[in-house]
Amino acid sequence: MSDEAGHHLIRLRQIGWDVWDPIGIRALNDDAWQRSAAGEYDAYLRKVAADLRGGCSLREAAEYLVHIEREHMGLGVNPGQKARAEVTVLVIQKCVTASS
Repeated sequence: MSDEAGHHLIRLRQIGWDVWDPIGIRALNDDAWQRSAAGEYDAYLRKVAADLRGGCSLREAAEYLVHIEREHMGLGVNPGQKARAEVTVLVIQKCVTASS
């Protein structure tokens, strides 16, 4: 993995933990979450970043994250879920734009 790709992944992970975090990884009270669950959201966030680079709309990207949370993770409908996904996508878009 190149330094740039590694930095991009670190930034996406930080967004996943700080902004999206549907399963509450960040709520753990020790640093173990960074080691044991560091890559928990990687595939989803990388897909959103790639989709945005490819011209996907912000709405479509947010709907994808909501779908992942509700269906794939099995968390159902939760208050604030859509808004959290929308903010996550906006932050990822800024990250993608900055790295272009």
